[in-house]
Amino acid sequence: MSSAHVLNLGDNQPRQTKTEIPPVEDRFTQDKDLLEQTRADVRRMRIQVERQHDEHESHQQRTKILSIVLGVLFIFLVASLWVFYPTMRDQKKSMADMLGLQSLTSTLGGRMGSMQDSLKTLAGSLSLVAGRMDQLELKMKSNAEAVQGQAQQAGQRIREDVNRNMQAMGNRLSGVESNQKESAEHVAQLQQQIAGLQKDLVATREQASTATEQLKQLTDAQQNSTREITGLNQRVATSQTALSTLSNRVDRKRVDFDVQTRQKEQQIAPGIYLTVKHADTGKREIDGTLQVGASSQNITIRGVGILRPISFTTADDNRPIQFVLTDVAKDKVSGYLLMPESANSASR
Repeated sequence: MSSAHVLNLGDNQPRQTKTEIPPVEDRFTQDKDLLEQTRADVRRMRIQVERQHDEHESHQQRTKILSIVLGVLFIFLVASLWVFYPTMRDQKKSMADMLGLQSLTSTLGGRMGSMQDSLKTLAGSLSLVAGRMDQLELKMKSNAEAVQGQAQQAGQRIREDVNRNMQAMGNRLSGVESNQKESAEHVAQLQQQIAGLQKDLVATREQASTATEQLKQLTDAQQNSTREITGLNQRVATSQTALSTLSNRVDRKRVDFDVQTRQKEQQIAPGIYLTVKHADTGKREIDGTLQVGASSQNITIRGVGILRPISFTTADDNRPIQFVLTDVAKDKVSGYLLMPESANSASR
């Protein structure tokens, strides 16, 4: 019943069993109290019957004692008659004996009278005792019949109440069992739905994790693309600036060069030497030095990328010379120099 009560708590709709079970328990408590009271009444009546039975036995014992006393007295009387009968038979022998016998007879007559009175009194007492015994037997019989009737009525009433309560409990238990069956089916359906939802949730989490990783990858790729686009824009802007400068300066000549990264002091133009100390093919940048002119002027270059010109001058000419990279490979660096025409001719 408690499990059914817990299952009924899980449903949204209240069941009728929850409100009907407590009255059944109260009814059982009432029936139990009534049964205890009936048992107490039966015990009390049994004690009364036993008490009356003890009184009846005590009366019977007293009656037996009186009967024994009367028998003893009767025997004593017979013995006295038997003893004194020869004396009475021989009364003709002696007047003295007759007088003695007469006195003895008078004494015995008095005693017999007293004994008769005692017997009459005892007979009256016995009649009273017999009447009282008859009354007691009638009273005991009526009490026993009343107790038996009350016990039968109480037992019948208890059996009827118990049968009625058992039938009600059977009906309620059948209802509870049906409710438990419905609740079990509902719980099984809910468990199946929860299992399906858990599988869907796991799949959704996996999809969300995959989507998050893809989004992170796309974000990283977008950031890299943004950085690359920004660098390309800067390079394009620089190239456009350089091209516009070159287009405006038609008095310059382009001198291309290709140098090896593993060699030192390689001549890229007359009087100009390039030393590549480090080449980063990923960023397409180099670190190194430029040695310019006979005075061995060293110009340090660091993190110079392609299409990012570097301007410098020589001691003989203050017009700028531009150093531009076009390719950075693993073993080779390519580029060009934009040098003034006059300076190029003088150097030749």
